[in-house]
Amino acid sequence: MRLDRKISSFEHLIYRNYRIVHGVRIGLAFILTFLLIRLLAVPEGTWPLITLIVVMGPISFWGNVLQRALERIAGTVFGAASGLIALYLELYSLPVMLAWCGVVMFACGYLTLGKRPYMALLVGITLAVVIGAGAGDIYIALWRSGDVIFGSLLALLFTSIYPQRAYVLWRMKMADCLETVGKIYGAYLSPNMIERPRLEPRLKNLLGDVGEATRTDRPRQQRDSYRQTGLLKRYRP
Repeated sequence: MRLDRKISSFEHLIYRNYRIVHGVRIGLAFILTFLLIRLLAVPEGTWPLITLIVVMGPISFWGNVLQRALERIAGTVFGAASGLIALYLELYSLPVMLAWCGVVMFACGYLTLGKRPYMALLVGITLAVVIGAGAGDIYIALWRSGDVIFGSLLALLFTSIYPQRAYVLWRMKMADCLETVGKIYGAYLSPNMIERPRLEPRLKNLLGDVGEATRTDRPRQQRDSYRQTGLLKRYRP
């Protein structure tokens, strides 16, 4: 993506109303996923819908959804494997099965305070989902695990259709902030002013807008690439 590319009028319309666009995207994704589940008669069909909402709901930008979906898939795979082991152990000894679940949940609790808290959390959630199928019921356990992965892939698919990029929204917010700075500066130094205007409220609003612009949700790798080009020399994550 060219960092100096001009933002089109259509992109202005989309990013000025990005919350509406995000809501429409999730609504259409939910409806299409529901119809696909009914058409294919997918067992345990609630889990793809739940996963779709969890992955797409809190974030709208492509880089974040991709990272979140990959972490969810990885957490689901490890959690499903742990759950299948637990179901197998339950056939022979319930205390051993409980001890195994305790060890896995200890690892989840420890790792949630690390660099990949979402993936660690998903390991524990998937473990709970799988062992809820019942002792030895591998069929339902596998379907639930597969449905979570299916929902994550669908979330990636729907987000990849004209994806929203945090950098474009950040550029627009920073442009608004610079325009506001120009207006405040011009109002304060204008020779046509009989009395200097009170600019404290506008300055406070401007500082709030600048803080919001610098907090625009974007992956760390993307921020680093912008910093290397000199566009974010003053930015601090």
